[in-house]
Amino acid sequence: MTTTVVNTGGGGFPSAMPAMAGPEHKTGGGQRPAILIMDDEEYVRELLNAMIKRHRDFIEGTNPRMTGFEIILAKDGMEALELFKDPKNMGRIMAVVTDREVHHIEDEGDNLIREIRGFEAGKGMVNPTVDGRPNDRGVGIAMFSGTLPGTHEERARIGIDTCFGKPIIDYSKTFILPLVELTRLTERRRFPSTLTV
Repeated sequence: MTTTVVNTGGGGFPSAMPAMAGPEHKTGGGQRPAILIMDDEEYVRELLNAMIKRHRDFIEGTNPRMTGFEIILAKDGMEALELFKDPKNMGRIMAVVTDREVHHIEDEGDNLIREIRGFEAGKGMVNPTVDGRPNDRGVGIAMFSGTLPGTHEERARIGIDTCFGKPIIDYSKTFILPLVELTRLTERRRFPSTLTV
């Protein structure tokens, strides 16, 4: 598995470092918040990574809980799910952005979302009432794809919170603002004890 954790601090283009197995892998001790991005195309992962980095000050200023955040990149649903379930990442992933079609498998993104939702529920990470309404979701999840599920009801059934169509033209309005909202949504949906950041 070639996980990439990207340090978004400092100047210039983000530096990527391969993840190492065991305790040598440093991701802020599991305490720094993170955004998980899954796409099978490396250039898309790097584009989203660079876009988020470019708007780092805005993201941190709008949601102080995101201060010092990292970006975790995954090349497919299996890797993304492993990263999400990894004990080092429990409670620190504040948003997930996933492609729908991975290696020509149209519903891999849908399956990833269902798996994440089931995992969160099984671990007791989900607050059952949010803003006075029943809730069955934790982390905010966005689908990023050229082929989005058809109706709002279908998207809700899968567990998608918001969608981004490809290509994104105005990054700040169509991607960054909804991404910040996903991190805020995660804060409201999870029990405070499960937020380790």
